[in-house]
Amino acid sequence: MGSSADYGGSFLLLMTLAVGVPTAYDEYWPKYDQIWNAVAWVFTACIVATMEFIGLYFIGTEVGNLSPFLASIGAFLITDLGNLAWLSVWSRRRNFGE
Repeated sequence: MGSSADYGGSFLLLMTLAVGVPTAYDEYWPKYDQIWNAVAWVFTACIVATMEFIGLYFIGTEVGNLSPFLASIGAFLITDLGNLAWLSVWSRRRNFGE
């Protein structure tokens, strides 16, 4: 059985994938006409977010010597809020061009 810190990291990764990615698509990305394009976008975004989260978690625990709990919180905040901030800037720049 894993520690509560392991479950905390898993929960925050799940929140990133189940809430953050769909929110990013709904709020900042142009809607696709075909459902398969939207599914491909969400699938790709989930892969990218997972890689970011795991990389940041690893950096936090191995390089930063943070506890798994703190590393998972940091990975969640940077991944989720960082991607939403990036998409917000991208969306504003795209809308300025119209």
